[in-house]
Amino acid sequence: MTSYLIWGFYFLPGLLCLIMACEMEWRHNVKSRTAAALMLSLAFFFFGEMVRALLPPEYSIPIVENWSGISAGLSIGFAYHFYTLFVRWNERVHPLLYYTVCYGPAVVLTLLFQSGHTDLIFTGTIVEGPWNKLVIEPTGYFALMIFVLFYISAFVPLILLARRRVPTDRMKRKYTLLAASSSILFVWVFLFGVLAELFPPRLPLPSLFFVYGTVIWIAMIRYLMVKYDFLSSIGNRFRILFETSPLSIMVLDRSARIRELNPMAEQMFHIRLSPGSLFTDIFPEAERAARLQHFRDDFDRRARHRGFVFPIMTKKGELLHISLDCDFFEYEDELLRMDIIRDVTAVKLAEDRIRQMAYTDTLTCVGNRALFHKRFGELVSQDPGRSMAVLLLDLDRFKQINDVLGHGTGDRLLQHVAESLTAAVPEPHLITRLGGDEFLVLLTDVDRAEAEDLAHRILAMIRRPFVHGGQELHLTSSIGLAHYPDDGTDTESLMKHADHAMYRAKSLGKNRVCVYDLEMNRLSEARFNLEQRLRLALDRGELVLHYQPQAELATGRIIGMEALVRWMSPGAGLIPPGEFIPVAEECGLIVPIGQWVLVEACRQNKAWYDLGRRWTISVNVSAPQLIRSAFPEEVKMVLTETGLPPELLILEITETAAVRDLEHTRRMLLELADLGISISLDDFGTGYSSLGLIRQLPVKTIKIDRSFVQEMTDEGGGGAIAEALITLALSFGMGTVAEGVETEVQRSRLARSRCAAIQGYLLSRPVPAERITEQYVAAP
Repeated sequence: MTSYLIWGFYFLPGLLCLIMACEMEWRHNVKSRTAAALMLSLAFFFFGEMVRALLPPEYSIPIVENWSGISAGLSIGFAYHFYTLFVRWNERVHPLLYYTVCYGPAVVLTLLFQSGHTDLIFTGTIVEGPWNKLVIEPTGYFALMIFVLFYISAFVPLILLARRRVPTDRMKRKYTLLAASSSILFVWVFLFGVLAELFPPRLPLPSLFFVYGTVIWIAMIRYLMVKYDFLSSIGNRFRILFETSPLSIMVLDRSARIRELNPMAEQMFHIRLSPGSLFTDIFPEAERAARLQHFRDDFDRRARHRGFVFPIMTKKGELLHISLDCDFFEYEDELLRMDIIRDVTAVKLAEDRIRQMAYTDTLTCVGNRALFHKRFGELVSQDPGRSMAVLLLDLDRFKQINDVLGHGTGDRLLQHVAESLTAAVPEPHLITRLGGDEFLVLLTDVDRAEAEDLAHRILAMIRRPFVHGGQELHLTSSIGLAHYPDDGTDTESLMKHADHAMYRAKSLGKNRVCVYDLEMNRLSEARFNLEQRLRLALDRGELVLHYQPQAELATGRIIGMEALVRWMSPGAGLIPPGEFIPVAEECGLIVPIGQWVLVEACRQNKAWYDLGRRWTISVNVSAPQLIRSAFPEEVKMVLTETGLPPELLILEITETAAVRDLEHTRRMLLELADLGISISLDDFGTGYSSLGLIRQLPVKTIKIDRSFVQEMTDEGGGGAIAEALITLALSFGMGTVAEGVETEVQRSRLARSRCAAIQGYLLSRPVPAERITEQYVAAP
């Protein structure tokens, strides 16, 4: 019976310490783990003392040296470490000093026991009552007690310092109890560790009975853990997250009754909710029955949602978009559902704005190309056999309006066109802007006649005058029309074919509607192939120059040549300039072609000059060449490289090219004139025919267009216009050259009108340089 009493006396405190160590470890924080280490070391001490009490006395000292003594020293170190964490002393002291203070004494005590100097504290063992009592060495033992009491007494001020900094009364009470338990431990050790040895009581006590004061301390710690969440667990941390979460969190049962909710739930839905309320209270009363049934269906199916977004109308009539995450768990044999709800109204509105931006043209507020593709795909997927039409509208001469009046006016004009389209095209047809001055209209469920009728209504609507800044602007457009599914079954082919039809409308004079047919596709493919071959023609040497003579009308003497480019294409033969020059202008090849013509013409004329023929050479200059600031320097370099005198070079420009940027053109031509180069105004009378234009530019010669010369077969009509133009040029002191002279009648009338020179089939067709040399240079 005595053995069982002794066994229980030591085992039960050790078991209590072991349980406490496990519980503290499960709480997963630094303080809890340090406290767990302290409890584990105390458990080892009690178990060591139990073994020492059950074995014969001669084993007592070795057990103290190798087991319980070391455990007691570690307990002191862990206890000091535990308390200093509360006052954050570890953050204000160097780590080496901190851990030395905490665990240095424990290391010294361990080394003392392991070195065999236990006799400095205990000199032997005696049996006193049921206990194997250690006989103390007074000096060493009381030194140990002073050391222990010093450490325990330090716990109290450490806790009181921590208490001064805590913000709430609840926490202050927690630290007060902890300081009280440390004070009780100090008193217990002093009574049974010091006074009991100085004045032994009649009742025999076990050795190191003062250590049992830790049981009181452990009981106080356990009370604090239960009462005040001392050493807060993970569960308590989740409670903090639950209460402070910016998300609405609710725990619901099958009847949609709220078991638990956080404060954000009320804030999100702007109504008073509490445990016991129904989840459906957040909805308008008319929706509650349906919402409840839907909830129960989900509950029975255990439907889990992740990021399920749906709109709800709250009881206050406010539209919210919420994202729901929910899952199920069991609690006390009942199935519950946890809903985590986010208010994504701002996100949804932002997504709607982004979607609108993705499918809307920001300038005109109509749809864009992406919306056209999307809507077409949706319509085809719904009914592949439905009839649809695509209108591609391009504004006529819009670039000129943009250049003259500015981009601000151009933008306002595009907005006006979009408004006109919206007024002319009823729903559900779709209006989109393709880019620049091009618009696409998708017509659904229309036949060919209806589509063409609507296209002509659009033309009429756009022709209406547009007033901007007090100025009335008149605008026209060209429309290409392609039908689904006859002209294409996808957006790319339909847009391509509508584009072909639109360019056909422009080639026929603009301001009209053209419907796509297969011939347009053939012409478009031929034009594309021509462009691809033209890109290689210059490098392959397929371009050649032909020269047409110019003769002085009074004497018949040859005074110059005009260089005219021709394309000798392998397999296709000689391609006239009327076919490939417009293509070169559109694809940007006109500048390198014009540069090559200039170099080759100057080189050839220098060769004739060296043979004794002082002829001028006329070279046509395109608008893209003329607008380049480096053009005068490029001409100067060509003259330098070829050695041709500048006065033998005539550059021909058109009225249209000149007025594109009149001030820039004037500067370019003045620089060229300063070099000694002559400027000729080509096709005069067919364009603007502005007197102000010829007065501003350094023009020396005016070329009368062949269209006026061809009519000089009688005394009226075009002949009169040609004569008037010659008279005008003479009044300004300019020379004249009549183009397209083919008959003696035309030559005679031009001579009577005092025209200076002629050019045309009457003299010669454009021929290669070799023919010119044979006919006009080598001939005697």
